[in-house]
Amino acid sequence: MGSDPAPNAEQLDRWVKAGELRYVLSGSGQERMVGGRGSGASRTTWITSTCEAVPASEHGSMERQSDTSDRWPFGGGQTLY
Repeated sequence: MGSDPAPNAEQLDRWVKAGELRYVLSGSGQERMVGGRGSGASRTTWITSTCEAVPASEHGSMERQSDTSDRWPFGGGQTLY
């Protein structure tokens, strides 16, 4: 897969606690493509259990729909937390 230095769950947690991170865009679906294991899956679990989703109406994005496979990479929408 990709080689970008995406932060893991522990890094996100430190940044939030230090006031260095306020928003996270999550949900490209890549974790599902690699079997839901590793830092991507733990990052997604941390985000969805720790953060509150920002309603699309508050940030001007289109609402996420159940079938977005033709609009988003890897067949899933993205959510701003």
